[in-house]
Amino acid sequence: MKIELARHSGFCMGVRDAILTIVEELNTAGEEILVYGPLIHNPQTVAILARRGLKTIHNLDDIDGKTIAVRTHGIPIENLRDIKARSRRYLNLTCPRVSRVQGLIKNYSGKGYYTIIIGDRDHAEVLGLKSYAAGGVTVVSDIADIHTVPEADKYIVVSQTTQDSDQFSAIVSELEKRFGGYRVQHHLRLHPQQTERHPRRHRAEY
Repeated sequence: MKIELARHSGFCMGVRDAILTIVEELNTAGEEILVYGPLIHNPQTVAILARRGLKTIHNLDDIDGKTIAVRTHGIPIENLRDIKARSRRYLNLTCPRVSRVQGLIKNYSGKGYYTIIIGDRDHAEVLGLKSYAAGGVTVVSDIADIHTVPEADKYIVVSQTTQDSDQFSAIVSELEKRFGGYRVQHHLRLHPQQTERHPRRHRAEY
């Protein structure tokens, strides 16, 4: 039997680092650690970590001066401020790629750019990204959504980090046709799984 594994199968770097950090913290803390929303989108791993002392909360009132982790998908900036104020200590485990997109939005929107996020409008990462847009924001899930983008002098286009790169390119192309390429700045920060449409494969013979 032949099994083919995608080169970038398994957890991404940000998730691996978050899990290792939480395990190390749990081993040394001697008490439970909170996380606001699921640490990662993997119920089996979340359940294992829960048995070791990681408690998922969905209400910031439950922090009560304890140590809390920020999930890998990031959170809205106003929630982060609350966590800093209410916790004894917080661990920011936001994936570095997500953090870079947050920074891009904050930087460009602060210069007057209107933000367009290509992604799933209900995804935790996107909900967090939206909060960094100071000058207005629209989430575009597919080409049909482009008509919902209002007129603006200039645009910054970013992507949810787990979006498909071909989908991103197609939507950016349509945005440039509608608004003019000179008005549209775009930055793509994807996980490796999304940057290779046809990934190299490692082969194992059994």
